[in-house]
Amino acid sequence: MNPKFYDVRSLKDQVKIADLLSRLGYEPANKKGSELLYTDVLAKTLKPSFCVNNDLGSWYDHSLGKGGDLIDFGQAYWKLPFKDALEKIILLCNLDGASLELKDIPERTENRPRLRKATKLPHYVIENILPLGNHPAITDYLNTIGIPGVPDERLREVYYYKEDEKGKRTSFFSAGWQTENGSWWVKNKYFDGPIGKAATSYYPAPDAEMLKMEVYLDYFDFVLKNRNSPHSILLLNSYDLLAKSLTRMKKYLEVKLNFEDNQQGRKAAETIMNAVPSAKTDLKLRPADYQFRQPDPEAGLRYSGPKR
Repeated sequence: MNPKFYDVRSLKDQVKIADLLSRLGYEPANKKGSELLYTDVLAKTLKPSFCVNNDLGSWYDHSLGKGGDLIDFGQAYWKLPFKDALEKIILLCNLDGASLELKDIPERTENRPRLRKATKLPHYVIENILPLGNHPAITDYLNTIGIPGVPDERLREVYYYKEDEKGKRTSFFSAGWQTENGSWWVKNKYFDGPIGKAATSYYPAPDAEMLKMEVYLDYFDFVLKNRNSPHSILLLNSYDLLAKSLTRMKKYLEVKLNFEDNQQGRKAAETIMNAVPSAKTDLKLRPADYQFRQPDPEAGLRYSGPKR
């Protein structure tokens, strides 16, 4: 029996990723232009981190740091090889598989794998890292949330950009701090997330203080609550990274949790205290105006001045 070959391009024209997600029971939690944000698709998350771009026919999971096209999603969701995922999409979407079959398959003279054209996904590039005080908009924003000055150099001004398929560049800027894997976590009035792969930030204390650890959601929390702490500091940066941090917390004799007094903060504190016997919680509210919208790097503060 001859193997079946399908017209993948025709399948993608007929099925949008958002349509497939709807058939699987997922509806967008937020919409920004042509981009849709979902929760709990490939990973359990506390906020929308699965992004679908209908115009590009692509998806990207910010919590996992990976993405792709319609077939790539099927493979990731069902954990199936390419052909099986493709056939499952056809079945789930009630398509006529026979009409998608390629009838005339040219003979191959060489035993080479057939390559699929890669889908270009949004890619953000760090352009420059500068000390605080160079851009008045960043300074004004930090003053607004109660951070007029920082006693160390961990918090910086981060300038980054993206290019579209035509090479047009759009630049952005934000306050940010570095993560353990070398990426930068940026945060401003509109965006809270990594430029690069998501990771925690860890600042170990001198040997004499290695028995105690303080855990915060992010660098802003740390600066606002206890910037002069002598203990080891762990910044989760995102509650989605909590599970990966439990092993490190268990190595300390005392772990103090400093999260927001809201549903996410209380849930994170409960999870840690159930797994780490030495953990104690200190839930504190942030200032009333310290609020952020859904993650979207393109909604960040745009930079149109001279290059730095």
